[in-house]
Amino acid sequence: MKKILTLISIAALAAGCEADFVPEQQSTSVVSPSDVTIKTSNVGDNSFSFTMSTEGEAAYYSYLVDESEAPQTESLDPSTLYQVGYSSVAQGTVKWTSESPQATVTVEGLSPNTVYQVYAVVGSPTGVPSSIAAATVTTSDKVAPVLSDYEYADKSVTLTYSESISLVQGAGTSVTVKYYAINSDEILDGTAMSTVTGTVSVSGSQATVAFEGLPDGAYYTVDIPAGMFKDASDNKSAAVTSSLQLAYDPSQDYSLVTEGIYGQVTPVPFSLGTLESEAITDWESPVSVTPENKYEMLGANSSASGSTAVYASDGKTTTYTMTPNTDFGYLSSSVVFYLPEEPARGDRVTLNVAAETFEDIYGNTNAEWTASFVYSYGYTMTDITGTYQALGRSMDDNNVYYLTPDASSYVTIAEDNTVENCNVSISGILLSTSKIYGHFNFDTGILSIPDYQLLGDVALEDVTLTVYFANYNDESPVEMNVVAPGSIQSTAEWMYYTTYNGSPTYLSAYSMTQMTRQESSGTGYSQSVMNTQSAYEWHPAMRGTVARK
Repeated sequence: MKKILTLISIAALAAGCEADFVPEQQSTSVVSPSDVTIKTSNVGDNSFSFTMSTEGEAAYYSYLVDESEAPQTESLDPSTLYQVGYSSVAQGTVKWTSESPQATVTVEGLSPNTVYQVYAVVGSPTGVPSSIAAATVTTSDKVAPVLSDYEYADKSVTLTYSESISLVQGAGTSVTVKYYAINSDEILDGTAMSTVTGTVSVSGSQATVAFEGLPDGAYYTVDIPAGMFKDASDNKSAAVTSSLQLAYDPSQDYSLVTEGIYGQVTPVPFSLGTLESEAITDWESPVSVTPENKYEMLGANSSASGSTAVYASDGKTTTYTMTPNTDFGYLSSSVVFYLPEEPARGDRVTLNVAAETFEDIYGNTNAEWTASFVYSYGYTMTDITGTYQALGRSMDDNNVYYLTPDASSYVTIAEDNTVENCNVSISGILLSTSKIYGHFNFDTGILSIPDYQLLGDVALEDVTLTVYFANYNDESPVEMNVVAPGSIQSTAEWMYYTTYNGSPTYLSAYSMTQMTRQESSGTGYSQSVMNTQSAYEWHPAMRGTVARK
């Protein structure tokens, strides 16, 4: 039962009301009011009328309409009601005249099959209110419940009807939910991809249809059969037939045309996946990745922007713009990339694909994607280990010399992790007993030999000198290029460094180096190799000094 009677402030009456509307406050005699009579008529689903009448002359009728199962006359004050001091469904006042001694009021916007109470008083010519009269009215219910609104979610739709409803016994609690793919051919003629069953529950004027199994991003429609719901008067609901179609509109391109109840499952971004390899050796072959999408994939959106390929090496970067369906695209269940330029060996290449570049049939798009790899020679340790003939071009006379004690000696490169940050040892340079260390990068093909490594003691006439392998120009490592398995070449300048009489100097310096593995066919120098120089027989003149160590 609805509680009525919001008491409103009593203020001056509206313009045009006469002074005798207010009860007489003077000591003169008053005319007693007659009782008021209420008669109802024209009762419908959403409205009714009532007529107020009285015996003899009067001043005003005042009334109040409230939604309530039973009259609550005892809680009302006649003077407050007469002065329109209560507020509810409807309230007001009507002037009595001899020409119109009765007053008829029509109340609209009501609920079907609902009980209302009508209260009325009449004022005497001097403004004294009568006692309160009451009449009960129940609106009719001849109209079936009508779907007035709905809200959709990923797994349910909530339907709101025009009045309270209940499920009709025998009508069942299941309905059909059809789902569609926005990028399919089927949606062009309104054909669903498939259907699932929705389960219906009711509370008040709302019905909820719950369902499972729809794809991410899918559009869906819900059909409600006729007579599934009824109101309190057994009026049954009409059918709701729903449809969805992608139609062509010359002014707006393609647009959705819908009818009835429809919704969309929230789209979920998908990943383009993981690169199959962390390194590539052939830049002209496509780089591919398998997307982690659940549903059939479409080609790339040619108008999408923001995708790049970034080459990075030694703190320097070069960025290339990548165009969908030109530099990359969807092919045979994979996203395929073609590099715009050849990177340098050892460069790290980072591919970036902007979000929403690819889309599946249900409208789900890719999340922003980044992956990187190294442009590598793809070398292994076996590509550098072995026995090498080693030659060097002298910076002193431009002749080519063996770097070993004699022509029948060789330099040996072996896997060796003895020294931190090194993975190979190099034996036999200058002395048969010498051993220095280096790091071979399988990606860049660079053999990096740290500066200032001990080779050994060399006897020259009556002097024994301690000799080091050293960079000629600074203290950075000497880098040699492995141009092919078993073939090492370098233009880095290095020297046999020593001190003589306390002064830094060198025995010999080289501007070019070539080492060829014995089972490999390396590229030789065009000049002939000078006679073998043994460290124990060779007595070069001491040459200029260098400011080192």
